[in-house]
Amino acid sequence: MKKTKPASQELLELLYSPADPLPLSVFRIVFGVVLLVRFVTLCLQFDPLFTPNSFVSMEVSRQYVESPSRDLVPYLRWELFGLSPSTTWAAVIFAIYGASIGAFLLGWRTRFSTFLVFVCTVSIHRREPFIWTGGDYLAQLMTFWLLFLPAGAALSLDALQRRRGGLAQPVVRSWNLGVLQAQLAIVYLSTFLLKMGTTAWKQGAALEQVWRLPFHARPWSPYLASIPGLPEVGTWATLAFELTFPFLVWSRRVRPWLLGIGILFHAGIELTIRAGPFSYVMLACYVPFLSGEMLRSWGRWLGPLRTRLGNISWQREMLWQGKWVVYYNGDCGFCRRWVGRARRVAWRRVEWRDFQLHGSEVLHLNPRFDRAAYLVIGGRIALPGFRAFRTLLFAMPLLWPLLPLVYLPGSVRIGDALYRMISVRYGPASSAPACRANPS
Repeated sequence: MKKTKPASQELLELLYSPADPLPLSVFRIVFGVVLLVRFVTLCLQFDPLFTPNSFVSMEVSRQYVESPSRDLVPYLRWELFGLSPSTTWAAVIFAIYGASIGAFLLGWRTRFSTFLVFVCTVSIHRREPFIWTGGDYLAQLMTFWLLFLPAGAALSLDALQRRRGGLAQPVVRSWNLGVLQAQLAIVYLSTFLLKMGTTAWKQGAALEQVWRLPFHARPWSPYLASIPGLPEVGTWATLAFELTFPFLVWSRRVRPWLLGIGILFHAGIELTIRAGPFSYVMLACYVPFLSGEMLRSWGRWLGPLRTRLGNISWQREMLWQGKWVVYYNGDCGFCRRWVGRARRVAWRRVEWRDFQLHGSEVLHLNPRFDRAAYLVIGGRIALPGFRAFRTLLFAMPLLWPLLPLVYLPGSVRIGDALYRMISVRYGPASSAPACRANPS
């Protein structure tokens, strides 16, 4: 008879089972980008917030943080700014903070750089506690947890050095991701419980009040607050999401939909309320819920995108070098009139040539001049008909508002049909019109 394992043993095996290192490493990178952006914004406010010229003295900040009503996290009793009140020392702290964020982002000496990021983050938050949001404090917590996790197991300079040295990579365990996931679930649940202790949230009037706050609301938020029923629906939807997320997010079937709703939820917060980095930190914390296979599939999808972006960069360089050449039928009156108008709105770097005189220059590209006009870029790419037209729009600033329209999904099929119809109706009457159908 097969013995069943005790529940405690099964739980330990589940928690310590090897996990894909990619979600944790991607979280380190995304979270590092959020920290870097926040660091840049703090640098722009360095003098009025963190030097002896600050609006708030160090003594007032210390009294505020250590007051009985706010003494929630004992580790906030220490910080670096108290070692010296000088501007030079504050600049040294910021220099260490910026360098450690860069190392954390690149995964170089990941554990030590995470420690420095944590120490500097806590010190900066303690020095100026009046400007922080919930996102800043969540950043503290996530940085604290990362001190104990192998965040540099992949996509890092540390991993690259270990691979070159023939050393084994650290193993990511299931609990490593689970502690980050549980932290975010606790944030949502505690936020729900806190809101349910206030009358405004229980009565559905909280969002209307927030949208009318002069310093926190966006310029258009008071208009949203005046729409009948919208603030109430938004208030109850917020409570419903914050209550269901901590419980339903553990279902792999429901998780993608819940994360999608969460993205829309935080996008709505960012669009209506000035909440600092709150929404960005929260969305970064969604990464540990993503599977490694999902992240790899996104990477495969981005592969062609990177190639396409590289092609766009090369085409732009060819334009600046004057290597965009349009070949058209000089015997077609309609074509000549179109070229005359296009020349007036296009940059002078674009050249216009009659294919009957210069077509031999690009015969290696096998153009079908009997069917379409062509845009030849750098002597390597030949774009016919509608594709030539929409690419040329990049060289016509007055027509840039048309760009989103001609790059919509399905626009090529519609554009080819319109090009064919125009060329048949207005093209030359010869048996081989130069601007007829777009070759497929």
